[in-house]
Amino acid sequence: MNLPKYTRFQYGHDESRIFLDDAHVIGILDHPREDSEVRVTFCGPSGTRFAMPAVEDITGGVSSIITASLHYDYRAHEIAIGYVSARGYGVCCPTCHTAGTVLSRFYDCPFEAQERAVADHEDLCGQPAVVVAKPVSRGPDRPPPNAWPTEDPDRS
Repeated sequence: MNLPKYTRFQYGHDESRIFLDDAHVIGILDHPREDSEVRVTFCGPSGTRFAMPAVEDITGGVSSIITASLHYDYRAHEIAIGYVSARGYGVCCPTCHTAGTVLSRFYDCPFEAQERAVADHEDLCGQPAVVVAKPVSRGPDRPPPNAWPTEDPDRS
């Protein structure tokens, strides 16, 4: 049996990101040095972010994110390349679109899009991707029992 691998990566002085299997961002911890609380943001498989109750320390934040992630199935988003607009070739990700995540990168030619789209998708939404001919949305995420949707720019 393959158990999931969880990793905490320090991102700047006041933020940590929690990864599942070195691919999926499943949570963000905001821990300013002058504050005694750690703000917790959970990231669902579609990339939707949910605010969770603040905790006393980083260990408590990691634990609450891991506990919440056990209720979800994390898989790579299906994307298609070739969406053409006035800005160039784009990437279509129905899962990100459903979650409200805008994939704002465009490419000059389809070859550049094919070469960079998967890495750029992960950079923009924190979730890995796989290129397919006809992508299907994974649908919106439901919040964990003790969380609520957030559009707070400090938690994105």
